[in-house]
Amino acid sequence: MSDQLKIGPNSKPQAAFLGASEYEVLFGGAAYGGKTWSLVVDPLRYKDVSGMTGIIFRRTYPELERAVLPLTYKIYPHFGGEYHVQSKTWTFPSGMTIKLGYMQFSQSWIDYKGGSFTYEAYDELTAFEEEQWTMMRPWNRTECSVAPYRRATSNPGGQGHVWVRKYFVDTCPSVVDGPPRWCEEAKIWWQPMSPGPTYYWRDADDPTRTLTRKFVPARIFDNADGIRADPEYLTKLLALPAAKRAALLEGRWDVFEGAFFNELNENYHKIRPVNPPPGSTFLGAIDYGNPSVFELAYMDYEGNIVFIDESYVVDAPVEDKANAVADVLLDHKLPAITLLYDTDMAINLKHYAPTEYSPLEVFQSILMQRMSENMPDLEPVSKEPRRQWRTTSNETVRNLLHWKILENGKRVGPKLFLTDNCPRLWESITSLVHDPASQNGLDYRQARANDHAYDALKTICMRFERPYKRDTDRTWAKIFSRGATEPVRWEVGVG
Repeated sequence: MSDQLKIGPNSKPQAAFLGASEYEVLFGGAAYGGKTWSLVVDPLRYKDVSGMTGIIFRRTYPELERAVLPLTYKIYPHFGGEYHVQSKTWTFPSGMTIKLGYMQFSQSWIDYKGGSFTYEAYDELTAFEEEQWTMMRPWNRTECSVAPYRRATSNPGGQGHVWVRKYFVDTCPSVVDGPPRWCEEAKIWWQPMSPGPTYYWRDADDPTRTLTRKFVPARIFDNADGIRADPEYLTKLLALPAAKRAALLEGRWDVFEGAFFNELNENYHKIRPVNPPPGSTFLGAIDYGNPSVFELAYMDYEGNIVFIDESYVVDAPVEDKANAVADVLLDHKLPAITLLYDTDMAINLKHYAPTEYSPLEVFQSILMQRMSENMPDLEPVSKEPRRQWRTTSNETVRNLLHWKILENGKRVGPKLFLTDNCPRLWESITSLVHDPASQNGLDYRQARANDHAYDALKTICMRFERPYKRDTDRTWAKIFSRGATEPVRWEVGVG
């Protein structure tokens, strides 16, 4: 029956996805790129292989029934497929089976534990939790001549946006594919993109053991057949709110619906490392903890704030964290700049760890040993009242990120930039999710927030942007252990 239907890719990205040899591949980006269709037809190349098994997931059964099942009914019967409703399984003449599954709850992956699926596919991967993707990997195994492989599709957004972006998009960045092209239907220019290099995960104990990964970017403009079949779909996408339009029309992963900073645009805020202009003022901030983050920035004579480097240390002693900061400062040859830190760093840890020194004292000692007279000035920052500081600092950052295009085509702003040397900071600031229940809606969700690097950024931006004020009315508890003299305390103004 296969001669009754001929199928094949209708775009360059579809061909790249269906022809990929990597173990895990994500076909993701804009809506209407033919992604679900690609998942459904992918295993048909092995329709004549006895023992070939596959499973296609959606997060919930209604989604499976609405988006995947009708498409399989349109295609699989032409290749001899018969659907068994009770088991939700397509069976082909060779014995190949393709099951349709769903994982509505966090632990639903347990329902498939012990299975054997040569082909594992996830439609709208950002709807899934990372644990579900990870814990299903052991059951991606084969009992036939076909090597096991995993495929996924997704638009930006959804509860799993951050982990999917980090796992695929950030580790397998796409590349520009030729000059921009004009779309007559949408009356806009669009930039074709191609998959970047293959990413290799290697076993730390045995580097010869690898798992390969690839990201194939999708654009609606690549799906010429879809645009011709439904030209009004473009109009619907163009009418969406800015964040939703950026995700579904442009396929951008640096913004998503619900993002705390919708102003972020990789084309405007992320820059290559540059030499600071003469007269720039440097400032660093430490967000101590686990992880311990240090961010380094400068402000130029025009008031632009540029973050140029960072250190990020996890599961390590305080000495390693201090040395990481010293490494950054020595690399940039910066003499005696100011480093800001939260007062938590001055807490004595002798009751909690085998040491009599506070993290601050350890930092002071190591920085003195390694930098001598060029040692930075460590200065405490008060973030009280805590709630007011949070909302004020968030709005300060938002104002610095703000940009707009004037009617004459000129861009105004932004005033805040991150270089490629600050990947942890970019990951942090783009992962924050707006919390509409926060005070005046001016904060992000705190639970599991990846905000350590962002906290350091806020501290620096507040010092650069807000007026200083000397605290003369309050009596502060000593912040240094063993009776050391407290330095003059300065606060970052918040009102």
